[in-house]
Amino acid sequence: MAIRKVALVLVISFLCSAHARSVSVVGDVFIEVDDNKFRCDKIECPLNAEYCVVTKEKDPNDASVLVRSNTCYTKLNEELTKSVFKETVDPNTHIHLILKAGRNGGVSSINSSNSLQTGNTGDFDAEAFNAQMKNFQENLNRGMENLSSSLNTMSNRLQNMFGGI
Repeated sequence: MAIRKVALVLVISFLCSAHARSVSVVGDVFIEVDDNKFRCDKIECPLNAEYCVVTKEKDPNDASVLVRSNTCYTKLNEELTKSVFKETVDPNTHIHLILKAGRNGGVSSINSSNSLQTGNTGDFDAEAFNAQMKNFQENLNRGMENLSSSLNTMSNRLQNMFGGI
């Protein structure tokens, strides 16, 4: 009886964890990774891509144009696909971003500034980022504990409903 209960909980847990998904948003850059998709900002990387790099910087010839590139790479650092987009921006805004996102869900800002040209560099604040990540992880852990508790409750209800099959 106890073995069946444990087996049922394990099966339900496996089914819930089989679809792992990671979503990251940094400013207006959107990264989504799951088993069947690797979306790198505005493009979808091939399934054999290991990581992607997103860059955003002003066009050196036109201060009102932002050049945004999304590039997907293999484990061996070979370029798989690349797309370049141009957007209109305030010419007084200084933007420079290089963001690397991995298939494993990790995201790192290699170099970043996004500010009005008033002396404020807008550099990446590692302490604030780490504090946000710690808060996120704590919330995620609470959510996982709630999910585990709910799965145990559901398992008990199923056991009672079907009379200990």
